[in-house]
Amino acid sequence: MDKPRVPSEQLEGWQKTDEGKERLFDLEIAHVDGYTLVYEDERLRSQIKRQSGDNLSRVFFATKLSFFPRLPPGAGRIIKSKIVSEVKKSVAERFQQQGFEQIDTGKSKKMSVNTGSKATLIPYTGRYNSDTVLVPAEGYTGVWKDERFIIAGGAYPTDLELVGLDENTKQYRDELLELIRYTA
Repeated sequence: MDKPRVPSEQLEGWQKTDEGKERLFDLEIAHVDGYTLVYEDERLRSQIKRQSGDNLSRVFFATKLSFFPRLPPGAGRIIKSKIVSEVKKSVAERFQQQGFEQIDTGKSKKMSVNTGSKATLIPYTGRYNSDTVLVPAEGYTGVWKDERFIIAGGAYPTDLELVGLDENTKQYRDELLELIRYTA
């Protein structure tokens, strides 16, 4: 199973916190496995930990899907909506496992990725339940098909003043969208 390719130069200062393959879900016609890489912004985590003691950061993940048995030619276009639906559910569940609450999924839109494909971009909002306060957060997940289906996304806090940092979080959205755009 192939790993997704991530834009390593844009992940400088981030730490890979997880890597592996797993069965993600089942479709009527195949099992869906994924090879996933997960990164956290270690610089931000350290700053927040020093300031407030909270264990909060930005996260980015990328997954490349495989189907068993292999899908017949043309089936990818047919099952894309089912893949997007499953991704919406599973990403929200993973965010919950990482301490996010009150997760809302917004209206999906299209985004061009570096390979020329069009990704379905799914926005999320929620709150991160830190040790001391609920911190507003948002995230995005892109789903697209090149040679294989790719899923890339992440989440970030939107108000760090709540944990004692005076840092502008506006660039976090743009940086996350760039990470998604350049994943293959």
